[in-house]
Amino acid sequence: MRTSAALGNPDLFSEILYERMKRVNPGVADMELYEFRYALDNLYPTPGGWESVRVEPREAVERLVDSSAFYRGIQLKPQAGGRIVLDAAIVRLAQMLFVGLVTRAYPVAWVRAHFYFDIRGFFFLHRTTYFTAPVLAHLGRRPFQSFRQKQKRFERCQDIGYRAFRAANAEVDQAFIESVQKLIAAKGTPLLLAIAGPTAAGKTEIVARLRATLEESGRRVTSIERDHLLTDRDAREGGGLGSTEAGGLGVNLQFCRVVVNYDLPWNPMRIEQRIGRVHRLGQTKPVLVVNLFATRTVEEHLLRLLHLKIDLFRTVIGDLDVILRDIERQRPLEMQLFEIFFTARQEADIEAELDRIQNQFQRRGGKADDLPGQLGIPMMVY
Repeated sequence: MRTSAALGNPDLFSEILYERMKRVNPGVADMELYEFRYALDNLYPTPGGWESVRVEPREAVERLVDSSAFYRGIQLKPQAGGRIVLDAAIVRLAQMLFVGLVTRAYPVAWVRAHFYFDIRGFFFLHRTTYFTAPVLAHLGRRPFQSFRQKQKRFERCQDIGYRAFRAANAEVDQAFIESVQKLIAAKGTPLLLAIAGPTAAGKTEIVARLRATLEESGRRVTSIERDHLLTDRDAREGGGLGSTEAGGLGVNLQFCRVVVNYDLPWNPMRIEQRIGRVHRLGQTKPVLVVNLFATRTVEEHLLRLLHLKIDLFRTVIGDLDVILRDIERQRPLEMQLFEIFFTARQEADIEAELDRIQNQFQRRGGKADDLPGQLGIPMMVY
């Protein structure tokens, strides 16, 4: 009764939530109730108050935060009233989790398992599960090496210096560096390593330490950090450099005229969207599309199918999605390509299947003769 009445009583709501949030993130206990309320006021739903917040089933919330569409739709620096604010989707997620905690629709254990609460930002971050059930099964469900979780001491910290972070992770970092050295000794070089993790996970620092260690042993090392390329959109696009996967966001980049396809998606619509960000009405210069690929690989076959066989970029742009929907009535094209490349016994089988798909496109597609004259055809370089 007390929890149901809390939705219409902001003071009671914040009091109950304050106690529950102490169990979600122990650091909340270091805040006074009035501090907690002050931060919570910034997320108060208007209009309607907490009673207006719809609490989705837990399974629906898990599907939401596991979907790439949720993250693609998040704005990096939305503004309201001339100041930067939290993205609306992040606000709605926090409001829903708050109400779910107060009404007990969301158990504390479930929230802790799926989310980390950032006290200073006062929003929830989705926890990434790296060791899923299939991964654990592949690894025999036993860890390669175990460590004491010294990071637990940071749970109540409002801020953490790198010195303390490094000390807590010293054993793990050293084990990683030694494992890389053993891998190089066993497999040789060149070796490509991909290090992924959330913001402030120490990726840059461990890469610097690994690089120094390898260079001391006479190895040549190079590294690429993609965090800034993907997030610093203002500086990037202001200088005329765009990441073309932003095509899903509908941005217009007519001021650019070169598209570099560093990787080739298996979905033709994604490639068409990339080029369409630059090759569109309002473009006044010839467009150059550069496609990079490794010979004698799946990418080479994909390139031949999409660009040489289907003649993708001469197909009427507006009709491509219609053609694909027709072809994909039973199975997505990406799945068809996957099955072709990984089940074919010989090169001739791949060629025959690609020819079959090519014929499907040719029966359903046209040519780009009707495109506005000022656009022309983008120049393709391989």
